[in-house]
Amino acid sequence: MDGNLRSRVPLEPQALKSFFEEVEHSRYDARDAFFGLNFSAQRVLSNFAWDVYSYNAYLAYARARKPTQEPEVSKSGMHLGRLSDEQTRLLQDIFASCEEKPLDPFAFRSGYLFEPNRSVHESMSRINRYFVPSAKFYSDLPKILDPLAAEIETLCGHFWRPCGMRIFSVRPLPETHSMHFDGWPLAIKRLYFYPYGVDRELGSTEMIDKHGRKRIAEGGPGTWMLFENSQVLHQALPNAVKERATIEITIAPSFKTDTAIVEAGVNGMFPFYPFEDALADESVLPKEFRFAAVEHRALRRTAGLAVTLPMGDHSLGVDPYVGLDLEDERPIGVIDRLKAWIGLGKSKR
Repeated sequence: MDGNLRSRVPLEPQALKSFFEEVEHSRYDARDAFFGLNFSAQRVLSNFAWDVYSYNAYLAYARARKPTQEPEVSKSGMHLGRLSDEQTRLLQDIFASCEEKPLDPFAFRSGYLFEPNRSVHESMSRINRYFVPSAKFYSDLPKILDPLAAEIETLCGHFWRPCGMRIFSVRPLPETHSMHFDGWPLAIKRLYFYPYGVDRELGSTEMIDKHGRKRIAEGGPGTWMLFENSQVLHQALPNAVKERATIEITIAPSFKTDTAIVEAGVNGMFPFYPFEDALADESVLPKEFRFAAVEHRALRRTAGLAVTLPMGDHSLGVDPYVGLDLEDERPIGVIDRLKAWIGLGKSKR
């Protein structure tokens, strides 16, 4: 254990919570060793916690709905759908109502996975234009999600809830990324809506599905795609001449489906730990299992690992990478990838 790092960590609940928020939102030049170690510890515990939670969520759905076969998305890793003409027009109106705002890489909710690397932030700003959700976005997007709720349950094999979102438009640039997995907890998925369509001209996503087939997302206005971004190799394909408007919703397993939109900031992806929304009145719960108490124990355990373990694979190969670079057919280890993410080294992306 690093005694110097350990002495920096406060144990009082509110002070510890504030400490984590300050560490996570550290500016590039203000980051020290604890930033990277803490990020690594959060990823280790996050994958563990979400795996167990997701298993229980799959069980809860199977017991409630009694499906007769494996869910479709689990078989292939992806699904393409299409909204009705009326819903497509609503989707386009929702997108048009959102105002553009430059990417703020420090705009994310504390306790959420975030992209920490400056070079990636610069690439994101160069490739995409970002937008902030409007009042219409919050009021009307559930009108699109609600009719899809049962279908998405069936496709996924679990109840679900949004846990993050982004609104962006991909500029027509001759850039792409190498094939990769996102390295998220396996059951968390991405749901994309394309107001004006998706194809090679507008730019798309190329995937290798679970059957080994190359797939490219294509469809007219109102197309939507659900895919397992940490189980299916994928890469963005560059646009030819036009921008591609996209609304991205991150969905997570749950014990009941709730389509309420969660806004965690443009760089907030999903919560490290699978907390459900707290009750307005928690007096009916044991004191040790009220949200603040459970969250405090989670933060202490995270900090304890951060000051004890080095960055690296602590899973005996289950979570060896946070991505996969196939450009030279050489996998990049989690240590190099994490060092690159926090600005301590270089990594192909």
